[in-house]
Amino acid sequence: MTSYLIMFVLALVFAVGAQFIIPSFETVFSSFGTDLPKLTSIVVDYRKWLLIIPAYMSLIVTFFIVQSRVTTEINQVFKIVFFADLLTFIGIVATVVIAMYLPLFKIGAFA
Repeated sequence: MTSYLIMFVLALVFAVGAQFIIPSFETVFSSFGTDLPKLTSIVVDYRKWLLIIPAYMSLIVTFFIVQSRVTTEINQVFKIVFFADLLTFIGIVATVVIAMYLPLFKIGAFA
């Protein structure tokens, strides 16, 4: 139960933090005077969609709270869903971090 709540809190902190951090990167990138890599521009343009992650995770947490009343077979399914969600969350965080540093690598390649 605790791990599900930790996952939700991490998703919430990441999504809300991204709403403040990505715009500061955006101002730095605009001062470079070059075009942004495609992945970076997608993350900057669609950063509001990152707020869906905590909403989705809250649904998962709610299902896990209810899980105490379900059978062992369904409990195994919940654990698989939790693991898949955790891997997806880690993948999204890694993608956002890479997208924010791609312009620096691009500028370094031209220097």
